[in-house]
Parts: sequence; C-alpha cells; structure tokens
Amino acid sequence: MLAHDGELMFATSPITENVALLVQIAHTLATLVFAGVVFCEVLVVRLRSTPRMLRRVRSAAGVAAIVLAPLLVVTQALRVSGRNLVDVVHPVAWVSAVWWQLAASGVLSVVGIAFALVMLAVRRRGGVPVVAGVAAVLAAAAAASVPVLLGHTQSVEPMWLIQIVDIVHLQVAAFWVGGTCALALYYAGVRAGERGGIATEAAHVTVRFSTIALVTVIVLTVAGVALAVLVFDEPEALVSTSYGRILVVKTVLVLCVGVAAGWNRRRLLPLIERQPNDEAAWAALRYAVLIEAALLVVVVVISGLLSDADPHGHSGVDAAAPAALAVPVRS
Repeated sequence: MLAHDGELMFATSPITENVALLVQIAHTLATLVFAGVVFCEVLVVRLRSTPRMLRRVRSAAGVAAIVLAPLLVVTQALRVSGRNLVDVVHPVAWVSAVWWQLAASGVLSVVGIAFALVMLAVRRRGGVPVVAGVAAVLAAAAAASVPVLLGHTQSVEPMWLIQIVDIVHLQVAAFWVGGTCALALYYAGVRAGERGGIATEAAHVTVRFSTIALVTVIVLTVAGVALAVLVFDEPEALVSTSYGRILVVKTVLVLCVGVAAGWNRRRLLPLIERQPNDEAAWAALRYAVLIEAALLVVVVVISGLLSDADPHGHSGVDAAAPAALAVPVRS
C-alpha cells in the first residue's frame, strides 16, 4: 500500500490498472456510438424504417455497452481495492469498494440503453412515433452521461458546474462519434438501394446533419474551454501535467475533425445540393465522413486516458473513488 497525505492507499497491479482502463474506454466508446446513432436516427435521418445496417450497428453498440457495464463496475472495484483480476471470484474482497457513483454508472447505462431500444422499436412500429423518438433520445443521452460519474474531474470544484459542462461535452461527443458512423452507414444503405434511396433525400439528410454539427462544434468549443478553465489552476498546467498534454493532443485531433467538417460543408455539400446524382461527390463525402469517424474514435480513446489522469498531477487512487476506501495511518 502507498502512503499519501496521512492515509494508506491501495496499490493496484499494472495488469488490473490496464484492464480496468481498457474496459472503461470500450464501455465509453460503445455508449457514445449507441447514443450518437440514436441521435442521428431520430433527429437527422427522421425515418421510422432506417437502413438495416444502421439498426444492426446501433443494436451491436448498445448490447456491447450493456455487457461491458457490469465489467466496468467489477474492474474498477478491483482496481480501487488493490485486488488482482483473479480476485474476481472472491466478491467479499472487492464488493465493499463499489462506491455509489460506480454502481450508478452501471445501472444508468444498462437501463438507459435498454429503454432507448424499446422506444425505438415502438417508434418503428408506428406507435406514437414522436413521443417514442423523444424518449429514445433522452434515454440515450442519459446513458451517454455515465462517464461524468467517474474520473478525476469529480475532485474539481465547483462540482455541479463542471458536471454540467462535462455532460454537455459528452452529448456533443456522442452526436459526433455516433453520428458520423450513422451517416456513413446511411450512405451505404442508400448506395445499396436498401430503402430505394433517393439521392436528393440523402442530400437533405446530409444538410440536416451538417447544420446540427455546426451548432455542436460551437457548443463543444465553449464546453472544452470552460472545462479547461475549471480544471487547471494555471495555464502552464497544459504542458506541465500529463492531463494537460493529453488534452492538447485531443484538442488538435478535434480541430482536424472540425477542419474536415468545414471542408465538407463549404465544398461538398453545395456541390451535392446542385448535383445530387454526382457519384464522385458522394464518394468524396463518404471517405471524408469515414475519416472523421476514425479520428473521433481516437479522440474517445484519448478521452479515456484523460479520465484516468489526474488534472492536478497528483498520484494515488482515483479521485472519483470515495474517501472511505482510504485507510488512515496509525502512529
């Protein structure tokens, strides 16, 4: 165990640390993809019968997030309690390390995703489609907010403000990550003629996505700046801490995505609106969206590293873990 500020902190094996981090990143990625696909499906595509490939990917992401939710709880509890992975068969050794935010994150992700899937099924069958669509979006948004319950930003004050900013940040990230994947899959469905795709309609879908994306870029920029101001005490922390350096890399990648999206909006979309049957323009747009999606996946992975890094450069157990898990030193 490690001594820190008069308390004993449990030391976790590197294997447990790495597995817990990988599970957390995978769960976050699956949840954001699911939520973003739901957002795009309801708010952008707006069709009850969406392309089959899009539904399959949405369901696969949702099921993956549900399966990973209990693994997230278990691996984080093992990590905080200083146990090895083999101790998973001895729940008594680590169950007490499950703090309420961790338990809530597992429950919220499972319930939110399951409810969203049910509402989408109701919407597809024609039962109160508007209400079902709104309910699905809200449930997916709740699931996408789960990462705010974990990570070192839990130690930053004022907590209520940083949590609001973080939630907004996560919703925008979900729209971009899942939305770009959904848009690429939608293009594939139109290309295959799955829904008798009409190029003009696909162009309208693209314009709607671009319009919402433009608004979210502004929101993401404001939320990102606000998050950095709340987290860092001094500007030099951007280069003097691992959290700051990772944040800089993430920001550069997001700017690259923004540049690609701006190019799509200013060059490709006007061309497609004028010539909706221009296959070369559609091919260029598909490739551009796929590149954006790939970059955003990398951004999510980096965000997972950020959630594991201490913004103040301290060492010790995860700041999101409850203080009760620290054992006072007896003199």
